[in-house]
Amino acid sequence: LYFFFFQAEDGIRDSVASRGLGDVYKRQGIDAEYMGIRFETRMTDKREMPKWLVYYHQQLDARNQSQSVSFRELIKNYSEMMIKCKLLEEQNRALERERLVNKSSSAPPEMLHLNEQVRKLEQELKGTYKDNQASTMQILELTKKLNESETEKKELEGKLSAANEYNTHNATLIINKSQKIDELEMTIDALTKEITALKEQKSSMEKQIIELNSDNRNLTAKIISIKQEMVEKMNEASDIYQKGLEMLSKKSEPVKPMTFEPIPSSLAQYMIGSSMCATHASIPDKPKYKIVAHSNEALCVKYDNLGNALATCGGDCLIKIWDPKTGKELMKFKDHTKPVTCVDFTFEGNLVVGGSVDKTVRVFDMKTQRLKHTFTGHQDTVNAVAVMTRQPKVVSGGGDRTIKLWDLEKFQIANHTNYPSGIFSMDLTPDDNMLITGHNNGTLIIWSTTKFTKYWK
Repeated sequence: LYFFFFQAEDGIRDSVASRGLGDVYKRQGIDAEYMGIRFETRMTDKREMPKWLVYYHQQLDARNQSQSVSFRELIKNYSEMMIKCKLLEEQNRALERERLVNKSSSAPPEMLHLNEQVRKLEQELKGTYKDNQASTMQILELTKKLNESETEKKELEGKLSAANEYNTHNATLIINKSQKIDELEMTIDALTKEITALKEQKSSMEKQIIELNSDNRNLTAKIISIKQEMVEKMNEASDIYQKGLEMLSKKSEPVKPMTFEPIPSSLAQYMIGSSMCATHASIPDKPKYKIVAHSNEALCVKYDNLGNALATCGGDCLIKIWDPKTGKELMKFKDHTKPVTCVDFTFEGNLVVGGSVDKTVRVFDMKTQRLKHTFTGHQDTVNAVAVMTRQPKVVSGGGDRTIKLWDLEKFQIANHTNYPSGIFSMDLTPDDNMLITGHNNGTLIIWSTTKFTKYWK
């Protein structure tokens, strides 16, 4: 079934009513089928049209390109109208048949039977048409849902691919981290073995140090005993010499000078530079070094037992270690928070001890050049410290009128005592059995270091 119409700017007109230069014509052919409507647009042959009509067809093409959406809606509405017309025609035909049937009631039974069959077939055809329409709508809905499902599927596939890439990246990272962890574990195992070996070396070295300390203490005891014996012999020789001088003064005859036995070479080498051998001592006429050691006053100086290091402390809160041969600074400790008043070395020379206005006694390690321990307990300035030679202990005294004995191995207080006057200086005997303290009231006290009892005042 074909319908021909003309489309103008003001709507749809037939071929007779459409006139005037203001209308734009376009020949349309619409092929309407029973199951649906198919539109077929045809353009008349422009070669047969006059020039003015060709011009308007060109204008119509431009309009259709710019307003194609509105034209499609017009065609859709028209197709719906044609479907309704089709249905009305079918209804008219059915009514016409009924009228004919009613009119021809006197017709033979065969015609009535045929008309009845035609009516049934038309009803079945209408039902089939409706079913086809419903099926078509379902198919359209299912197609729409299928398209939506395809879109969702593509989105899910995109998300899945992104998740797979993310998982792959994470798996690569996990593998790299696992490799690094394995390398770190291997490094830790190697370091653990090295630490174990170092601990074993440390334990063996500590044993050797203990043995050496014991040997040093024994050697020191021997040297002290030999020095005491030599002092006694020199005192005896001096007495004999004095007696000889007295005899010379009484007698006029000359007397040969007294001779002494030579000192053993080993002992003489040890005694060189000590207070016992003062035969070559003299007052220097000029200083060997001039060292600007501290920014404030230098409050204390101390040599170690071997004379290889010199410690100084001062009002700038510093303890400095110097090379006495070159006058160069070796190291410094700045852990005290207030001026440092006193300093001393251990017998081995591996530790240096300082007392300060900050009421603490601090122990420093010469090898690591770091603070090893801080003793607290004084209630006033620590004015003096003295380290024992035969046992790892240090004595301190201060303005709080207390004397405290500290253990350098356990790092705890070992003993203490009080006195009515503040302590400003102290020193130990070579055998560490007696301690001499000087007080601000002008007194000197000698103490027993085992019980901190006074020998005399």
